[in-house]
Amino acid sequence: IAANTMEKLSSYFFSSAFNLRLRSACSDNMSRSLTNVRMIWILTATASGLLKTLDSIATPWSVKAIGDFQGALLLNNESVEHNSRFGADVTDIYPLKLEQHGLNAVLNSQEFCDARGGGAHVLPLLGHGSTKLSIELQQVAYRCAGNALDVLSELQPRAYVIKTRIRRTKHLQGIILIVSARDPSESRSTSKSANAAIELSARVKAHGGGVKRRHAHRISLWLSEAIEQTAPY
Repeated sequence: IAANTMEKLSSYFFSSAFNLRLRSACSDNMSRSLTNVRMIWILTATASGLLKTLDSIATPWSVKAIGDFQGALLLNNESVEHNSRFGADVTDIYPLKLEQHGLNAVLNSQEFCDARGGGAHVLPLLGHGSTKLSIELQQVAYRCAGNALDVLSELQPRAYVIKTRIRRTKHLQGIILIVSARDPSESRSTSKSANAAIELSARVKAHGGGVKRRHAHRISLWLSEAIEQTAPY
């Protein structure tokens, strides 16, 4: 009887452990499914916007065909503006150039300026070697640069300057970002800048870095990651 009881208990515990692993796997699959659903929704909305943009680009030709040249010119200008805004929105969601061309190409792009500059000019002075950082760290650096611009937007500057430096030690590599506001006007605190400051601080701390704002018009931050060590043969 004791042997049968022990066998049943052992079978029960193994069954319970298996069920827990199964539930955990189901939970992970559900989480991935929800993420996929969100990504599909974003891509669907993006494609819908692209189709609307293409329709608006085709409209001026039909208007011009009936002799309304001024209306055709107006529609053409609007379609170009919508197309530019669409590119800025896509870049703000996910920088498509990042994986292929690296962080510097994204920060140098007109889409980034349109999405984050708020009408002000963005001047990037970027160091070499950003492509040696992991894609994840480059994405974080890109988001942090955007957050820093949003924080400094309360100064209503005419231009922003973004400087980067890549640093590497034996076990760590990282990036230093310095974002400055040029020709600031009267400071006006906004919910946009306040929320961006909270988001920036959280991002930097989550990636082993720090952020400083010793001057009202300048934000300095650094991010780091461990260097993957190759096993010796």
